[in-house]
Amino acid sequence: MDNIVDHYNLSEQQQDGDYQYPSGLFDFEVQQLRLAASAQIVLRLSSAIPANAIYRKYIESKGWFTFVEDANNALASTASVSDDCPAPGNVSFKSVLNQGDDCIQLTIEDGGPNDADGKVNGIVSDPGGIAVASTTPEVSIAVVSNNANTFSRNDQEQVVLRLKVTASLAGAQLDSLQISSSGDLNEQTDLSLVALYQDTDANGEGDTLLASGIYLQDDGQLEFTLSTPLQLSSGDTHLVITYQFKQCPTGLASCDTTTERR
Repeated sequence: MDNIVDHYNLSEQQQDGDYQYPSGLFDFEVQQLRLAASAQIVLRLSSAIPANAIYRKYIESKGWFTFVEDANNALASTASVSDDCPAPGNVSFKSVLNQGDDCIQLTIEDGGPNDADGKVNGIVSDPGGIAVASTTPEVSIAVVSNNANTFSRNDQEQVVLRLKVTASLAGAQLDSLQISSSGDLNEQTDLSLVALYQDTDANGEGDTLLASGIYLQDDGQLEFTLSTPLQLSSGDTHLVITYQFKQCPTGLASCDTTTERR
């Protein structure tokens, strides 16, 4: 998007904010066409065509619009073979933007509705790209399990809470996490460190440290701020929270036990 925005000096209001372009945008020009002919252009995409995709274009006189299909203007797609797209006009191209394909064929009429210069001059130009409607991902968080075991001061780092973050779409990110607790067991003073991990295998064991902090026992607040936001994929992302307990004073084998629930 940036190159077309910069090239045409688009204001924020002129940008195509209602759509996302997973393979970026193309800006090309085909010359020396027979006048009033239609050019066939094949483009290799950087990612496969997503579901419900369309082709969007930008023309200065019109702004952004959906590619016009008629007798002289068409869209088609197919899958690459050994990372190469078939030549224009190949029979493997089907007249649809098929989900999963990574090659598209544009048929653009010289001077037609999709030709950016709008002139019958043997030149076809096309700023545009594969687009999907922008949707704000919905994100929810749920407790998978908590650890109500009895811990002692000499215990090492323990997983005390497993969480599941569910995103309806990719594109959301986790910047911070705050948890509140209440009840008799939230006034704990034996904790030296709390940590938030990603649990990639969903096996209850953290494998990637996301953030660490101190438990504020005066108000039962547990808050993490991630130094690097976690990009959420569509579906479930599993997290675990661990507590690290203070050690017993030198010479003592054990201290009073304490039960911690979150």
